[in-house]
Amino acid sequence: MGKRIVLATVGSYGDLHPFIAVGVALKAIGFEAVIAASDAYRGKVEAEGLEFHPIAPSRERLVCDTGFSESDLVRGMTRSSTKFILERAIIPYLDDTYADLQAAARGADLIVPSNFSLVARVVAAITASNPIAFRATPTAMNGCRSP
Repeated sequence: MGKRIVLATVGSYGDLHPFIAVGVALKAIGFEAVIAASDAYRGKVEAEGLEFHPIAPSRERLVCDTGFSESDLVRGMTRSSTKFILERAIIPYLDDTYADLQAAARGADLIVPSNFSLVARVVAAITASNPIAFRATPTAMNGCRSP
């Protein structure tokens, strides 16, 4: 098997689908592509023949912890600022997401984080796997090395 590449994404199908497409293309040319995402996407990823690794938080945990219904969470994330996403869906789960991504990154040659997969950048730095920028959505948080 070729080099192991972990594609780490958080968010909706709009965030996931480009990563699945990249993963399928990488697998077709001999790479071992792993999608690290919410467990809700396991079936979709595995149906494409890709390895899957779950990362926190799950949809069920978000619903339980916030007290919102799943539809209220979706509305909150699509109608509000980035602040809602960070405060409700990312920051409270940093430790769990970090542990999950460390497990997914074992043996990885490269980690490719999505826009909101902030923890994946940290894991990449610690594991000496330089993250590369992947901009598949109109909302992008630029880093100090971004153009």
